[in-house]
This record gives sequence, structure tokens and C-alpha cells, in this order.
Amino acid sequence: MTSTEQFRKVPWAPEYEVSDQGRVRSTVVRHRNSKPSLRYLNGWTKPTGYTMVCIDGQTWRVHRLVYRIFVGELIDDMSICHMDGDPANNAVSNLRQENHAENMSHKKRHGTHLSGETHGSAKHTQEQADAVRNAVAQAEYYPNGRLKAGERQRIAADFGVASSLISTIQRRPNAWRA
Repeated sequence: MTSTEQFRKVPWAPEYEVSDQGRVRSTVVRHRNSKPSLRYLNGWTKPTGYTMVCIDGQTWRVHRLVYRIFVGELIDDMSICHMDGDPANNAVSNLRQENHAENMSHKKRHGTHLSGETHGSAKHTQEQADAVRNAVAQAEYYPNGRLKAGERQRIAADFGVASSLISTIQRRPNAWRA
């Protein structure tokens, strides 16, 4: 059994419709006596994989638009989550409203949580972070557990990183995770 795609009008912009499968179209009447012509909006995809469209000068993430039209208003401080982890799948059946912690839990489960070297701000690989960690473990320490003078700077120079990174790894060994 195949289901039929269902479209609903956007209440604040009635010349636009959104489908339960995540497609957006314009129903603009081009000539006074003609039928409305349907034009599907391609939108654009952000580097994060989310599809965006512009409706009456306002930019929307398609998954939030679909959720709002088919399910209801968005609750403050809640996220609209893609249950399969694919930000391009904007079908209403794939969307659910969750708090931030639940959203992060799902991202970790389906492998879309960015951490370690997959994070956009990462400057080092997991292998490099492990090597720094090993060097910190092998360094010379005072009896009170602090690194001896100059050790942090020596390790930082060996790896071409800031000494503050060595401090972070020393204080929080799991600061870098793959």
C-alpha cells in the first residue's frame, strides 16, 4: 500500500503549501483567469545537511516548517529531531520534538553527533590527541602531582600546540573524544 503525499497551506503565507514528505511548493496565480501553477521550491542545503527555503522573505528550516504545519507549534527550548539521523529526510513521520538532552542522545546513537576529529572546530586527529596524552603521562612530575617546570611547554613545542591544550588534557583526559 502506498500513501499519497498530503499538502497543507502555510497559514501565514497561503500561496505556499508544505507536504507531509517535506516538500514545499508555491501556488502562485500567474495570470488573472488561469489556474494556479505549482512551482516546487528547491531551497538550499546547509553544510549541516538541513534544507532551507525562503517563504515571503523569511528563511525556514524545512523540518521545522513541516513539524509546525502538520503537528503544531514548537515549544520553547525544544528541538525538532530527525529520528533516522538524516537531516534531509523531512517527512513528518521522521520528526519528533525533544529536549536538548534527548536530541544529543539520539545523535550519539545514530552517529551524527560531532565530537573529536569529526567536529568542525577540530584541529587535531584522534591519533595526535592520543600521542599528546601519552607524552603527558610520560612527563616528569613533582611529588604533589604537578608537571615539572618547563614540561608543559616542551610537550607543546614537540607537538606544535599551545601549552593550554596540554593543561586541558592533563586536567581532563577525556576532553578529546572520537
